[in-house]
Amino acid sequence: MKSLPFLTQVANYYVENCPDFCNYIFVLPNRRSAHNFESALGQINRPAILPRVLPMNDFIELVTERTGLSIATPVEALFILYHSYCQAMGNVASGFDKFAFWGNILLKDFGDIDMNLADASQLFTNLSELREISTNYISDELSRDIYRLLGISVTPSSDDAPFWNHYNGDSDMQLDIKTLWGNLPQIYAGFGTMLEQRGLTTLPKLYRKALEIIEEKGISEFYTAKIAFIGLDLLNLCETLMFKRLQNQKLADFWWDNVADTLACEENPGHELIDTYAKMFPAPVSLQEVNGHPEVTVYDVSSAVGQTKCVLNELNCKTNADGKQNTDAQKVDSNAIVLSDEALLEPLLNSQPEGGLQLNISMGYQLRRSSICTLMYLVSRAHHRSTVRRDGQCMFYREDINDFLSHPIIKSVFTDDVLRINNVILTQNEYNVSQSVLQSAAFGCLFNTVNGMTDVERIKAYVKQLMDFCANLFDELVKKSAHDDSNKDSANKPNMTLQSAFVQQYIAVLRQLYAALDNIGLPVNSETIFFLVDKMVYSTVLPFTGKHQNGCQVLGMLETRALDFDHVYILSANEGVLSRRNTISSFIPDRFRKAYGLHTADLLDAAMTYRFYRLIARAEKVSLYYNSANDAKGEPSRYIEQLVKIYGWNVRWVKMTSVMNVAKELAISVPKTGIDMAEMYQNGNPETDKNVKTLSASSIKEYIHCPLKFYFHHIEHLSDDNAPSDFMDAGTFGTIVHDTLQQFYYPDAVNGKRKTVFYKSDILQFITNGLKDSINRNINRCFLKRDYAHLNDPVTGHAVVLFDTIYKFVHNALMRDITLMGNDGSLTVVECEVSHNLSLKLNNTEVNFTFKPDRVDKVNGELRIIDYKTGKDVTKFSDVDDLFDTNEHDDVKAILQLFLYAIAYHQLNPDCGPIKIEIYKLNKIEESGVSYDKQPAVLYNNTPESNELLKGVTDELEMLIKDMMSPESKFCQTAKPKHCEYCNFKEFCRR
Repeated sequence: MKSLPFLTQVANYYVENCPDFCNYIFVLPNRRSAHNFESALGQINRPAILPRVLPMNDFIELVTERTGLSIATPVEALFILYHSYCQAMGNVASGFDKFAFWGNILLKDFGDIDMNLADASQLFTNLSELREISTNYISDELSRDIYRLLGISVTPSSDDAPFWNHYNGDSDMQLDIKTLWGNLPQIYAGFGTMLEQRGLTTLPKLYRKALEIIEEKGISEFYTAKIAFIGLDLLNLCETLMFKRLQNQKLADFWWDNVADTLACEENPGHELIDTYAKMFPAPVSLQEVNGHPEVTVYDVSSAVGQTKCVLNELNCKTNADGKQNTDAQKVDSNAIVLSDEALLEPLLNSQPEGGLQLNISMGYQLRRSSICTLMYLVSRAHHRSTVRRDGQCMFYREDINDFLSHPIIKSVFTDDVLRINNVILTQNEYNVSQSVLQSAAFGCLFNTVNGMTDVERIKAYVKQLMDFCANLFDELVKKSAHDDSNKDSANKPNMTLQSAFVQQYIAVLRQLYAALDNIGLPVNSETIFFLVDKMVYSTVLPFTGKHQNGCQVLGMLETRALDFDHVYILSANEGVLSRRNTISSFIPDRFRKAYGLHTADLLDAAMTYRFYRLIARAEKVSLYYNSANDAKGEPSRYIEQLVKIYGWNVRWVKMTSVMNVAKELAISVPKTGIDMAEMYQNGNPETDKNVKTLSASSIKEYIHCPLKFYFHHIEHLSDDNAPSDFMDAGTFGTIVHDTLQQFYYPDAVNGKRKTVFYKSDILQFITNGLKDSINRNINRCFLKRDYAHLNDPVTGHAVVLFDTIYKFVHNALMRDITLMGNDGSLTVVECEVSHNLSLKLNNTEVNFTFKPDRVDKVNGELRIIDYKTGKDVTKFSDVDDLFDTNEHDDVKAILQLFLYAIAYHQLNPDCGPIKIEIYKLNKIEESGVSYDKQPAVLYNNTPESNELLKGVTDELEMLIKDMMSPESKFCQTAKPKHCEYCNFKEFCRR
């Protein structure tokens, strides 16, 4: 038969044996265990006044409440410590920015000294002197000889070597810390004095004060019969001496949960810890022995999030024989999910299905893991990398603003502002985003200028703005959560509620900072503000305190103290997570910590071991989940191996495998219901009406490539532009090349005339005197978006690297023109980049069409239509079908584009004669031209080959246009998924 829960046994003892138990004060490790003990006392079957049941920290505050001291907030303690540091160090004191990096470590060391009653002056003096005598001035060989002959070691202890190595070196921080050691006694004393002067204290100092009060006055001031300390484990010296004093006066009872056989094993590090306390402070009676061992199952899961899905699936699938939900899964103290890694809390909540098992969270969650903290990190980074123009306008790096606008909180709460600002960024396409663009948004106050601010009042004003923003954000999140409550299908509801709690806690942190700035007035700058907030957030824990009687309990390992459960599910049972090798960030080496009674890494490890074995001892079932993925180092905790090899328990291993149900690819198509393509593209006169909808060579190529993409782009008018980038994309690169050639060959007309005939000398002179300047202006205009007055400024950034490549491409085109002219020839430019609209006539079909050839010219009597290409476009083809094949790569479609230009140009100019089509392949200029069956493609020259080729293209084109205009056909996805790799619409079709 299973023994009664630990707290129930203790409660029964007082109910049955102590009529005056209502006068007791019962002290437990934390609020969770205190609530459970109250519940156990509440099960008595007679009227009684419940006694006071307190967590240990609340008991300490009760003892010291008449001192009138308040506990300083973390930032207040850090500010006051810095004042003490400056007073002790004098002129050699570092600035607050540098001090803040290690000030929190010093606060923790001072706290350990207070709670363990160490002599700070003696400890730090000895530490400083040891460092001096430990300096190794003797060679390794002589050191070995001295040790061999005299048995004396003249080198620092190997135990402390890592500690000293950490502080060796010549960096400013290391030198500051070495100087600091000699002044630590004065800093410690001054810190305590300054706290008292402000009516403040720290929790460790409160423990010390509580000990003084109990040693002097006992507990008579509390009007209580006795105090019972229940289920504590790792004690500090203040607690130990308090217990000793109360024990001697027979004013306290002590209860230790140490009856499990695993805790009676001397090989268990937790055994010595708890056995020492049990012998020093014996319990009033012995507790029931724990009979038998739990059923232990270890689950090998290949991902962290997978563990949460597995445990919830097991809990939600618990059923009775009749198939109904097992109500035991909902009982208080029945089941507990223990998160060794608290980062799994959010995945656990998000993995919970709608209507699934109710979860009751009773653990602390670090605020630094929340979305609001990642958001503020982005704001901090944006300020850190911002610059200020001469006119005082603050400019933020565009990528920083993009990251900020993409944050889930900003996207979901301030959607309209995000869309508006994104549109401005797309339009301007500049490296930096000005402060003025952001300030009109609801989050604009986050980007008010802070860099370089050192005035405390201005810093306070900025912190106040952060608080106001967070308060507004909190209100918006609450509204959104209320809206989601009415939508049962909302997957974001739990997450939004959690975000609201995080924002509320973040506001509390900012209030602490504001109060410290207001009361203590420490001069800091703007960067320190972000650092301070980050430091405060790092140590801030959001306490979850639900109704402990309802649902399956979700706890951290620390919250399980003194609690018993029927079935325990422990997640992240990995070595280094559940059973981590504790390290202590400290200025005090481990050897000194042990000598002065401070907690050491070994002692913390023993406490964790005790908590694990105590937790599983009373359970009927234990499920251990560990992450076997390589990135998690995939090793199960050593505790699991100990259960098998030391205690001989029968452990069942289960490897969880993910069965991937590969869904069939969803074929998406859009019918043309309500879309009259003929009305759009075959009516009206495009030559006289600019509002008539027209097809182009690129849109026809797009339809061949993917009809669905054509629909998104040209029917729904969704943008196909790439997001702005700090780097020049292929489109901008091509535009600069095209514009440079167009500006030379087809300059603006002067008095209605422009130069049309070009000789070799003209081209060579342009290459020598004008080409680089023209490229420079076009880069400034097209890529750097500079205004007219700055087009001649030298290019900067990424454009400098690409300048030579652009020059090479344009130079290749010009040199090809010189080669084709012949020795004394010339080149006559007909037009460049001139738009034409017409009703394109095919065999029996007409369609509105627009085209704009890169260049139309005449060389050696031949009319040429030229298209410049900077990519990998091919210039040879042997089958007309290739030009219209949807599976063919887009590179061949450039040839189809020139055919369309030629057909349209000949229709507008029927007397132009033969037309030669050419691709100028600028990266490999020797491959330029267009050839069909190894012959240059010349159209309308009345040769059989030309007529056959032209007829084949026209017939295929007519079939394509008929299919496009037909109401029966659909806009379907491309049959070649490779085409989707770089498509901007793939998020719509999910290909």
